[in-house]
Formats: sequence, structure tokens, C-alpha cells
Amino acid sequence: VFVIKQGNMQIARTAVGAASLNGLVIAVGGECALAEPQDETMYLRCVEAYDPLRQEWFSLADMKVARSFVSVCVAGEYMYALGEW
Repeated sequence: VFVIKQGNMQIARTAVGAASLNGLVIAVGGECALAEPQDETMYLRCVEAYDPLRQEWFSLADMKVARSFVSVCVAGEYMYALGEW
């Protein structure tokens, strides 16, 4: 479980995949509400990383495909996003 007490992500989301790579916490995809009530959601392609030393989030390159409820894993120096909704 990741608990980050400083800074906010640039895009609030749910159903996000997350893992740690090279000292960063990386959040992959997910979905966000388009309006209140949250009946309609948009799947996300965006990827954000949290640097605990700088205590801030920053954007990384977007995925080619929007993914929600995505699984992520790290092997060596690579992170893989598996599956999509």
C-alpha cells in the first residue's frame, strides 16, 4: 500500500495501477469522473510519477491505450501495464 502525504496528482483518478520503479511511485491509467454525479467516467492514458525526495508529482509519457483497472509489474528497469478495460 502506498501512502503519499505530500502533493496531489495532476489528475484525480480511481481504478489506477501503481508500482515503484527507480525510487519513484508510478501511477498508470485509471478513470476519472466527467461530472457530478459520477455516473459517467473517462478511461485515462496518462501516467504520473511521484518523487518522494522532491515530494511532487510529474507527468510521464502517456500510454497508447487508455486503461482502467490495469495491472502493472516491474521487471528490471521496465514497467509493464497489463490488461485494459
